[in-house]
Amino acid sequence: MIYRVRRTLAIGALLVLGTIPLCVRAVFARFRVANGAMAPMIQPGQHVWALRHAYALPGDVRRGDVVTFLLPDDEKSPMVKRIIGLPGDSVEVAAGRPSVSGRALLQDPAGTAGELVLFREQGAREGYLVAYGSEIVCERTAEPRSTVLGPGEFFVLGDNRCATRDSRHFGPVPFRLLTGRVLWVE
Repeated sequence: MIYRVRRTLAIGALLVLGTIPLCVRAVFARFRVANGAMAPMIQPGQHVWALRHAYALPGDVRRGDVVTFLLPDDEKSPMVKRIIGLPGDSVEVAAGRPSVSGRALLQDPAGTAGELVLFREQGAREGYLVAYGSEIVCERTAEPRSTVLGPGEFFVLGDNRCATRDSRHFGPVPFRLLTGRVLWVE
């Protein structure tokens, strides 16, 4: 009798332990960031953990959220960027500095990191660090232009504003391509 109880407990424990990784993968996504587009927050080689399906509706997405998404022009390539513009916003970026609906996002100097100049940007619930390199490099990143976001469209930027491929290059990201919200970095 004791043997059966132990065997049943052992089988139950193995089943539970075997399903935990499956449950974790269903809820979270983990992947390695290959470039410095999100520096200083996420450095090349670090891994991010994102909550899959974090947003039920476009209205759940907040300015300043760091999200994972698929590229509009290549739905196989996962990306990590920060939400700057929400549906209905008009976003303009000149020399890496964003304005949303005619209001520049506030940037306070926050020091340096190597060759990068850091600023604390205020445009969301909480401030976050963004980095700029040479103004010449930043101006070549993309031509200044204004984008008006339609329903369910989001404007994303990398935190390393002069060394990122973002909505300035591939346009707005539709809600259907958002795959998660970054929770932590390791």
